[in-house]
Amino acid sequence: MRIVLAITLALLLAACDNGKPEAKKKVSPATAKPVVTLETRAWRQQSDSTLQAGATSWQQALTDFNAQPDGLHLAALRNALTQWYADVTANYLLLASRACANNQQAPLKRLDQWPLYPGYLDALPQWPDSGLINDPTVELSAAGLLEQHGATDDAEASLGFAALFVILNGTGAQQRALSAFTGSKKAPSRRREYLDLAGQQLLQDLDQLGDPALTNTDLTCGLDATLGRQQALTTWQQQKHEDSWLTVPATVLKTNQQHLFEAISSIPADSLSQWSKQAPGLQQAVKASSAGNWQPLQDWLHPPAKKPDDDES
Repeated sequence: MRIVLAITLALLLAACDNGKPEAKKKVSPATAKPVVTLETRAWRQQSDSTLQAGATSWQQALTDFNAQPDGLHLAALRNALTQWYADVTANYLLLASRACANNQQAPLKRLDQWPLYPGYLDALPQWPDSGLINDPTVELSAAGLLEQHGATDDAEASLGFAALFVILNGTGAQQRALSAFTGSKKAPSRRREYLDLAGQQLLQDLDQLGDPALTNTDLTCGLDATLGRQQALTTWQQQKHEDSWLTVPATVLKTNQQHLFEAISSIPADSLSQWSKQAPGLQQAVKASSAGNWQPLQDWLHPPAKKPDDDES
């Protein structure tokens, strides 16, 4: 009798379960396939060649400026930093994918941290003695800058491209004057020291990302980071900021607007084809997207939730 009751109860429970609609698991196309190592060597080598050329041009321009600190060499230094940053921005997908593969998010973030507090770095018109440049108690060294970077807040950035643009260009309508880097006063000397130290840290952070073989999941992770960067840029431009002390340098805004989508559009055809085999719909999303419209990629990577009516139709 007990056996009959147990069987009857099991059948009743099964019938109840079958009467309920089965919950559908939401699977992103980006994670629909197994993890596969892709052929990206040529892509990585081309990227490294471009980034190394940019770094070399910056180092040479800084050497020339230190040897002859005049207006022409200052302009060349600014151009070199802008071009190097454009190269990094145009290769951001690959750099972010390397960070994902090697679990090196800290150096990737430190490369270009924004928004930031410019007054944390250098003098502001209303605060002429502000910033680590003007604070003799702050050790101006590689270790000192690392210690000061994000000390109590992410916006307290003492390193990265955005911070370098603040020191080199200032944040006003007019670029920082040549006199800010010349003469015997302490602040100009510390600014020149800073340019060298912060540039060296950029090289180290890029090196820390390594050159691993990349899988489809690494690239998808890098794509997510690239889309996050674009969204952060859009959010900054659209929001009215409560904290008026925060800023994103003008060169950072302009460069990302002009070059960030190149990180997507310049994926080699063979690499994109291989990746797409593990990521259905990716090629179509890339084709449908543009520098002015990232939404197809966003929808592919993070599909919008379906309405209840969608399943019925």
